[in-house]
Amino acid sequence: MKFSLDLINNPNFRVRNRVGHALVKDIRVVAPDQIEWRMETAYAPYLSILSLTFIVPKHKLADAADPNNTPFQAAPVGTGAFRWGSRAAGDHILLNANPAYHGKGPYVERLVFKYIPDLTVLYTQFRTGQIDYTGIGGITPNFAREAQGCAAARCM
Repeated sequence: MKFSLDLINNPNFRVRNRVGHALVKDIRVVAPDQIEWRMETAYAPYLSILSLTFIVPKHKLADAADPNNTPFQAAPVGTGAFRWGSRAAGDHILLNANPAYHGKGPYVERLVFKYIPDLTVLYTQFRTGQIDYTGIGGITPNFAREAQGCAAARCM
């Protein structure tokens, strides 16, 4: 965790944003599963920001000459219910069930995250059953009434 937070605050490392993280003054490892940190100033949203922060494996990135350009970016690892499968740039990301997952599940063999930037196309694929979930893009207001009927009938 300390490595990940330090990396986020490395000005040479490309991250989506450093909101909140830039306020971290110092981090101390207390135990293998515990850290403490001090901040420049109080910032109430930081705990929420931490919950959305990706933890990266130190053993994969610590010795990299450029942590922005390593094999990890093309095949990340983690501890979740799914493992990296593949990525087709501009089309989709495939995740496979992790048989070594410590918790219950996973309950499906694979997940496919499709890139669908057009919200009308996204809704059409949802309506016809080509996708099961619209993600944060959601359904535009002009399709809301129809989509409410789809929930019961599945619109296929």
